[in-house]
Amino acid sequence: MSAQPPILIHLHIPKNAGTTLSRMLKLRTLLHPPTNILHRAAVLGQYQHPTETRLPAIAAMAERDQRRMRFYEEHCGYGVHEHLPRACTYLTMLRDPIDRTLSVYDFLRQEGRIATDQPLEAFLDKPTIRRVWWIDNAQVRYLAGEQGNIIDAPVGACPPALLDTAKRRLEHDITWFGLLERFDESLFLLCRTLGWPHAVAVRSNVTKERSSTRSTVAPELLERIASMNALDLELDTFARDLFQQRLDAIPDVEAKLETLRAQSAKRQRWIAPVQRLAFTLRDRIAPRKPARPG
Repeated sequence: MSAQPPILIHLHIPKNAGTTLSRMLKLRTLLHPPTNILHRAAVLGQYQHPTETRLPAIAAMAERDQRRMRFYEEHCGYGVHEHLPRACTYLTMLRDPIDRTLSVYDFLRQEGRIATDQPLEAFLDKPTIRRVWWIDNAQVRYLAGEQGNIIDAPVGACPPALLDTAKRRLEHDITWFGLLERFDESLFLLCRTLGWPHAVAVRSNVTKERSSTRSTVAPELLERIASMNALDLELDTFARDLFQQRLDAIPDVEAKLETLRAQSAKRQRWIAPVQRLAFTLRDRIAPRKPARPG
């Protein structure tokens, strides 16, 4: 019997293009081979379950369904692999910490999770409305997590030692990471890492109204966000250097990247409409519940 492939874990850090990546990964997983569609719940790691019951649902799956499992995604910390049925491969996306914080603020207002007229300064005074929406060193909190738990140190009190843990995990334990600001190159490295001939990503869950950007926010607030994210900013510098090293190690990388872009553009012409239709139908059949503030 051939060895089972590792389970792909998408360590989904909010507002880092994670939904775009997730939908691409899930679609590919379900279509390779197409028979996976017949066992969608098992293959996608009981994705239909809420956070609190997903891991117990996986543990309760029959052995044959655990063998079918190919994917797990969650807003969770590193170490969740300890709760899954076999070897795993970690994937994640990173983003400039200041841009990410501003995107979180706009997204939470758009979704009605915080008051739409809440000023950014007031939001920074009380930034955490639930455990996954950290805006102070969030990426270090996720990567330095243990047993799937995000580091929940008080706001402004992340131990500096967590940075070394996050760097080590990123370099040695996270099989692939991408950078939102270099999305095409990230997909290129993903294909090489997983042995895929191509990848097509359709932008999803993009914050519709971005009123808070580096050009519109007062410099003193940008400085405050930078101070709150000192560890994440160091991690960002480390990640960008490591990302570039991995690109530079590939012969003829620019030509190969252009080929991938051309292939992806052709496929996106039919994949994008199909994906939009699928999610439109899903939302009509099972509309999303309105978000509750806080």
